[in-house]
Amino acid sequence: MEKRFLSIGEVARYLNLSQSAIRLWISQGRLHCLRAGRRVLFDRKYIEQRSASGQMLEPVRTTKSVPKRKRERRSLEKGQLCFPFMND
Repeated sequence: MEKRFLSIGEVARYLNLSQSAIRLWISQGRLHCLRAGRRVLFDRKYIEQRSASGQMLEPVRTTKSVPKRKRERRSLEKGQLCFPFMND
């Protein structure tokens, strides 16, 4: 008996994609999933229908986002206090 629900890893293997691509599609609304607590599950029939109709053949960009620039730390001169209103 086949499983009715698939995990992210199983769907990724079935579609020959990475797990991060599957997560990206979920966040973009391109794939619908069921959430059971922390688990993310997919209906097998839904995945098979989407892949058979060719709706999953669009390329996915899984580039990492550029990290935010670290906040520059201002160096204080000798004798200068951290609070500007106290430096008078």
